[in-house]
Amino acid sequence: MIFGIGVAVVVGRWLGCPLSCIVYAAGANILMHPLIDTLGHEKDWFRGGVRRHMATHSLLGSTLVALTFLVPARAVLSAGEWEPFGGYVSAVPLLLSAWSHLLLDAFNPSGVYFLGRRVSLRVARYDSPVLNLLFQLLGVALIVYGLTAH
Repeated sequence: MIFGIGVAVVVGRWLGCPLSCIVYAAGANILMHPLIDTLGHEKDWFRGGVRRHMATHSLLGSTLVALTFLVPARAVLSAGEWEPFGGYVSAVPLLLSAWSHLLLDAFNPSGVYFLGRRVSLRVARYDSPVLNLLFQLLGVALIVYGLTAH
């Protein structure tokens, strides 16, 4: 989630989103990533543990989850903040953040779905302390960079 927030902050800054848009995208990540996992995990009764399915661990599924956060964005952001980009520029940080979730999940053996097929880079398990710490630190660095870069 921290990596996804970092992606949203940096992308929002690069696109010239107002601060309220960036804060909204970062806040939406706090709900979006657990939602992707909650809706996209199912118990594997044969092998034990949990496996991902296409509902949210695919480009289409994660995109639909991210786009659901545009509806409240319209209510939260004022007309002046919404209109300069037709309002839809706030979708870009949300989409890239959701897709970053897929990228990170592709590193572990259960993988994600791309064009209907499961894709896995099999680098490490989802609970790898080293990989999780690395991406958490990278996420914090992205947040700091996004909030301090001019």
